[in-house]
Amino acid sequence: MKKLTVLFVVAAVAIAIVGCDDSNPADASGQTWITYAFAFHGELFPLRQDVTDLWGQIVSDPIAAPGSITMNGTEFSGQEYWDNIEGILSFGYCTIFDDFDPLTVEITTSLGSTGCTVPLPEMPTAFAYSDPESLDIGEDLTVFWSGGDADFYYVEIDYEHEFGTDYKDTLVTGTSWTVDGSFFPFNGEIWGVYLQAINGPVPEPGSGGNMSGDGTGFLFHILDGDWDLAGIVVGNGLPLKADRRPTPGTDARREKVGRAILKANGLSGD
Repeated sequence: MKKLTVLFVVAAVAIAIVGCDDSNPADASGQTWITYAFAFHGELFPLRQDVTDLWGQIVSDPIAAPGSITMNGTEFSGQEYWDNIEGILSFGYCTIFDDFDPLTVEITTSLGSTGCTVPLPEMPTAFAYSDPESLDIGEDLTVFWSGGDADFYYVEIDYEHEFGTDYKDTLVTGTSWTVDGSFFPFNGEIWGVYLQAINGPVPEPGSGGNMSGDGTGFLFHILDGDWDLAGIVVGNGLPLKADRRPTPGTDARREKVGRAILKANGLSGD
């Protein structure tokens, strides 16, 4: 559970500092609590079985004690699903293998219950690029996609160049993203673009949540995506013997998505 807690510590402290405002109201007893919950839907290899994993955090005043997490009727109530570090209550390792669309989540603590229902988004079916083969150094690149159905998308571009590797990511509500040419200052290769479809409140500072009850919160239903191996040459490209960066694992990709959403809400630093 510690790796899940570490991801959100900075954001949780920020939430605590924000305190009680219009998007995080106190109830009649004066208690305040807000949840950030991330439900990732993907495939369990090698069986290619559908699986949905839920994890997140609760920040509250007073500090909440663990209760239970329910996903479409499946309850997770043991201590193994909870962790508490410096008053930040984390939950995770809640997994279901079917009945995931729409997804209804209810979280119960000593302060009460909060929850909501969010449908599974649909991934785009096609990618395109403003220049699918090569870019000049310093030239803009626009990525397009079509066929999806989601409230917003997480998009990441990975750029390997003669001095190392860099990535850039963003959240997009439309169907395209233009990366400024200043991100491509060296000879290299845009080797991959990664996209995930997300349903939930579009992140922006001060945005309202979709979870309600005794507390408020945000539930994001996220469909694991895949890399589009772009292979776009920048400038003179890379030497033939240059190493290719390995594709990040599932946990690393999901952490990036979580951080991007929290940052867009004005609650997380890098």
